[in-house]
Formats: sequence, structure tokens, C-alpha cells
Amino acid sequence: MKTPDELRAILRYDPETGKLFWLDVGSPQRRAKYANREAFTSDDGAGYKQGRIEGVQYRAHRVIWAMTYGEWPALQIDHINGERGDNRLANLRLANPSQNGANRHKTRGSSQFVGVHRHKQSGGWVASIQKDGKREHIGLYETEIEALIAYRFAAAQMHGEFAASAEAISYS
Repeated sequence: MKTPDELRAILRYDPETGKLFWLDVGSPQRRAKYANREAFTSDDGAGYKQGRIEGVQYRAHRVIWAMTYGEWPALQIDHINGERGDNRLANLRLANPSQNGANRHKTRGSSQFVGVHRHKQSGGWVASIQKDGKREHIGLYETEIEALIAYRFAAAQMHGEFAASAEAISYS
């Protein structure tokens, strides 16, 4: 694993865009091919930007953290807005697994919102929340929006600043 100093010797980070660029170093052939071009542009299939240095795979957000703070992160790196490809420094923070999970965003299920799903027997909407691997039932509601409001209230109390940022609510 490269040290932060070694990373800084071959990469430049733009904190405004969250992008990494190859520096003009190495052999003439390497410089002609890579110098000043964007690095870590590959997607890992889960939305994270990644790239290779001397055959070793790295995720961009972890490289950025190491370059910026001078050490590899001991914890996970949470993307505050939930966009895994958004590596602006203002969007990155250290998080334990529970905090990182609290900031997850909706990927699948019967509802368009995190923490809400359709109740099969009643046809209503269930709100539930999870912390440290334990799921807590919040309640059963008539509408998806009522369940969402209950979930967001519980999430703010339970997860604080790590509660998932508000998704757009459509009342149609």
C-alpha cells in the first residue's frame, strides 16, 4: 500500500471537483500517456471510483483521505450526500459501520424511501429503523408519506448528523 507521501508524488487532488489527476512523472512514455489526465475514473459496480497503482486496486475516496490527512483512514469513509462517486472533500467524513449504514439511500423495495415498506397483510405502510444490527419497528401507517415522516423523525433522533439526507418527497 502506498504511503500518503508516495500518493502525493504521483497524484494531484482537486477538492472542488473531487477528482484525482496523474502528475507529470515517470518514464517519457508514461508521462505522454497519463500526465495531467484524470485518474481513478473506473466504477467498481457499486458507484465508487477506483483505480490501480502498480497493480494494486484503490478506491478514490480512501486515496483522497490519505493524501489530504496524511494517513490511511482507520474507519470507513461516508459520502455525506450518498453519492459514492462524489469525492469532494466537503462530502467525505469518517464513520463507523453503523454511522455509514445510517446514511444509506434507497436502492430497492416496495417504497421509494429508506425505512419504509408495504405491509403485506394490511396494505398499509411500515416504518422501521436499524442501528448496530438491530431492527426497531416504528409503526404501521395508512400512507407512505406518514411512514416516511415517522422514519425521518426516528432517524434524526437515533442517528443525528448521520441520518440519511432527505430524499425528494413526491406527493403525487
